[in-house]
This record gives sequence, C-alpha cells and structure tokens, in this order.
Amino acid sequence: MAQMPSGGGVTQQCIFHVPANHNFLAKNLWLNVLNRGKNAELDVKLWVYSAISNGKQNVFSVGIDTAKISAPLDLEPNLPFPITEKTVMWLEATSDTNNVIINGRFSGILERIK
Repeated sequence: MAQMPSGGGVTQQCIFHVPANHNFLAKNLWLNVLNRGKNAELDVKLWVYSAISNGKQNVFSVGIDTAKISAPLDLEPNLPFPITEKTVMWLEATSDTNNVIINGRFSGILERIK
C-alpha cells in the first residue's frame, strides 16, 4: 500500500517482491484519487519485473478521468492472474496535470510452490 503524492520520490512507491518458491495470485487493485473533479487524466499501470527472465511487462492498465469519478475505484481483473516467483510488481501512475494525488493498493494470495 502506498501514497503517490505529486513530487513524491521512490519512498512513495507501491511495490511487492514475490519470494522464491512462491507465486502471487493478483486479485484486486484499489485506487483512490484525492483530487477528484480536477480535470486530470491519469494512466495507472501495474508492472512486473522477473529476475529469472530479466524481463519487464505491463500486466494491467487503466485510464482515469478525475473529472468523472466520485469515489475510490475497486478494480478486479476478469480472472486473477499469477505472478511468478522472484519477481517484483509495482504500481506506476502518470498524469497530464500537476498536483494530483493518488493512493493505491493491490492484493492477492501468496502461495508456496509445492
């Protein structure tokens, strides 16, 4: 869980490391834009980096128009998707307007590989 305020640095990132011998079943993404009604366009992405394949992949994206939302967004993918061991997943938010604040959280189930 993290807050990504305008001008925030790396300590404001929302990151999860999937340990060796585990998979993470991503089930939910929660976003709250604190500057609702501000006429800002946001692009929120969930990224995954694998230390095994040395590859980076965007696994989920959503565009948000802050002028049209009135409450936090609780997003669930159509099917929960697995994130494999030894990976890092993180949220990234970009905006076309300054001073937009967004809170984010992703959740799921961490399973030990048998």
